[in-house]
Amino acid sequence: MAIIADFQGYVSEKRLALMAYLLLTVAYIASGKLALMLALPPGYASPIFPPAGIAIAAVFIGGRKTLPWIFLGSLTLNEWVGYTSNHKIVLQDVEVAFIVAVASMLQAALAGWFLRRIIDQQGSLTNIRNSLLFLSLTPLMCVTSATLSVSGLWAVGVINATDFTRQWLPWWLGDTLGVVVMFPLMLALLNEPRKSRMGSTNLIALPVLLVLVTGFLAVYFIQQFAVTETHSKQQDYFDYQGREVTLRIEQRLDAYAQILRGARGLFVASQQVERNEFHDFVSSLDLERRYPGILGIGLSLIVHPDDLVAHISSVRKQGFPDYTLSPQGQREFYTSIIYIEPFSGRNLRAFGYDMFSEPIRRTAMEQARDLDRSIMSGKVKLVQETDREVQSGFLMYLPVYFNGRPHTTVSERRSNILGWVYAPFRMNDLMAGILGEQVHNIDLEIYEGTTPNAETLIYDSRPDQAQSTAPLFHYTSQIKTRGQIWTVMLTSQSNFEATIDTKRITTIRTSGFLITILLSLVMWLLAAGRARALKLAQDMTSELRHSEERLKEAQRVARLGSWEEDLTTHRLDWSDEMYRIFERDPTSFQPTYEAVLEAIHPDDRAQVDNAFKESVIHHQPWEIEHRLLMTDSRVKYLRAKGEISYDKETQMLRSIGAVQDITEQRLAQERIEHMAHYDTLTNLPNRTLFYDRLRQAIFMARRNRNGLTLLYMDLDGFKAVNDSLGHQVGDLLLIGVAERLSECVRESDTVSRLGGDEFTIIFSGMNSEEDAIAEAKKIIQNISRPFKLDGNKVTIGISIGIAQYNEKTNTEEDLIRRADEAMYSAKASGKNTYRISSMNQATIPN
Repeated sequence: MAIIADFQGYVSEKRLALMAYLLLTVAYIASGKLALMLALPPGYASPIFPPAGIAIAAVFIGGRKTLPWIFLGSLTLNEWVGYTSNHKIVLQDVEVAFIVAVASMLQAALAGWFLRRIIDQQGSLTNIRNSLLFLSLTPLMCVTSATLSVSGLWAVGVINATDFTRQWLPWWLGDTLGVVVMFPLMLALLNEPRKSRMGSTNLIALPVLLVLVTGFLAVYFIQQFAVTETHSKQQDYFDYQGREVTLRIEQRLDAYAQILRGARGLFVASQQVERNEFHDFVSSLDLERRYPGILGIGLSLIVHPDDLVAHISSVRKQGFPDYTLSPQGQREFYTSIIYIEPFSGRNLRAFGYDMFSEPIRRTAMEQARDLDRSIMSGKVKLVQETDREVQSGFLMYLPVYFNGRPHTTVSERRSNILGWVYAPFRMNDLMAGILGEQVHNIDLEIYEGTTPNAETLIYDSRPDQAQSTAPLFHYTSQIKTRGQIWTVMLTSQSNFEATIDTKRITTIRTSGFLITILLSLVMWLLAAGRARALKLAQDMTSELRHSEERLKEAQRVARLGSWEEDLTTHRLDWSDEMYRIFERDPTSFQPTYEAVLEAIHPDDRAQVDNAFKESVIHHQPWEIEHRLLMTDSRVKYLRAKGEISYDKETQMLRSIGAVQDITEQRLAQERIEHMAHYDTLTNLPNRTLFYDRLRQAIFMARRNRNGLTLLYMDLDGFKAVNDSLGHQVGDLLLIGVAERLSECVRESDTVSRLGGDEFTIIFSGMNSEEDAIAEAKKIIQNISRPFKLDGNKVTIGISIGIAQYNEKTNTEEDLIRRADEAMYSAKASGKNTYRISSMNQATIPN
């Protein structure tokens, strides 16, 4: 059973320890998550990080067993933060979480171990030495996590080397403030003795926590207001940048459409535009320098099937023997790119291409023809593209009608169309320079239509540079132009976000935290001082209580009670021992001077009252011994002392005193006195008391001139009884003799045992020999009766010597000598008889 009980206790301790470790992990995660709400993007550190203090305090108190749980808490917290940002588990986030967890655990281990070496673990930081050591060493101890963690962020590519200091400083500062704030609180909450923990928590930790929580909440809300306002202004600026970009795109498209109008004007102004004329016109535009993105300007001519052979032959005669239309196949009619300038490079691939054969291009060409305005196609792959650096492409078309023919209505336009001037665009080239100075600050994405997705994406300014964190600012607009809808989306990059003016926010946060921490330190000092004062008061109160208890115990042991009377109000206060001495109930008995006198033995009341009054008259302490008469008629003996104190005008203020129960001392004294004057076996007066009584009897006889008779007796045959039956029977015999002798005398007479088997009787007032002889005979007769002692029947005799006092008897020794001689005469005469001695005759036979 003992083994089972030990095992159950072991399991219970393990369960309790596990709960404590889990609570440590939860506290680390929860406080860390709350603290990171104060972090300003794109920062990775909070201005105050309480988990750092919690972790160091845990190691300081719990030792290295807490380290795995600190690691678990940090790992979980940082992985949670990473998941919140990306909404998925990313390998980079796991790496960051692991590095930070290792750094946090290492910092807690080193700092906790170091603090255990230099600070008294059982002490508190209210001690000035410990406080100064702690405050001076904390900044140094917090270098570990900041350095390792920020180095890890740089190593895995989360931050650049140029951002190292900007990230390290707030990380270090946040850990430092977190340790300064939380370590003392954890010490107060967890490292106090259990019985005093609640009191210390209420007096120190709770007020400081209240100031910290209130201050941090105020800082948080003020900061959030400033952050919101700053972000709103930055968003407005970002929106402005977005509108600027959108406007540039629209202006660029308008400019390119204007070029097509110029090209169409060339054909409107001439009956026949020759190839060299078209070349000169396009060359004069300086497309590559002034209009980025346009691969060229061309003319797509409509060729009817009946004219196809003649058309091909005509173009070949112009110096292009390999010219033909592509793709091959029969169609209702054909179109052919016959002019494309610059006529070189990629554009050569477009020569002779029938764009109307491709659905997306045909749709745009039909819309341009029917509406008589410039129309853009959807996203296509341009024929100019090669297998390298393929870009999204689109084309802008403007119809060209036969000169002199009407094209007011749709039918007229369809009947009288000559072809289309057009311009092919590559999106990346078109957007080159569109962002201007913001190229590194903003990511521009353009989608075809209103649904942004990977299929509709036609342009991305940063396709290969994914941002590690979610962008803070977004701008979305739509460009509706020339038959197409483009969705323009701009997102901020870290460089743009770094331009946020955080000076005001930093000022608010720094000043707020410093003020809060200073107020907390002031509150800590005040609360600690109050706690020390209360502790001192409690110690003094406890010591006083212990002193009172010791005094009460001492009074109880010594049976010494104390009292105090206010002579102005006549209030009388008793100690507990006073109530015990007087055998009164403190809940029902109200002590008064009159009640005290009532309890005193009637014969002693006047004496006690007079002693008190004499003390008042003579201004002197008083002391007296008196008796106390209890309700059951028992008597107690008391020794009372008291004195009266006066003011400067000799007015009585109070009376104090003490009463000691000396009943046992008195009874012990009486027992001692009894033992000194009485025989311990027979309880008869012994030789000492006998001589005293005899001396008094002689004195009274001499003064009163009355008689006095002394009988001196010795047992006959006692030695034989004692030797044969033993001392126990001998003692019983002596007791029996004493009882029979006492039966033969008056109360005024004295029976004594002088020792051994010798007894005496003093008959006061007896001067008649006849009376003396009668008493002697009665005694002889009484003693001669058998004694039944311990199953034995014993018979003895007694020899008596009688001596009477007369005027010639000078001393008690004379009277005793005469009685003794008479007793020996009786023994010599055969024992069990008496003899009388007188002044003239030594013995008188019976």
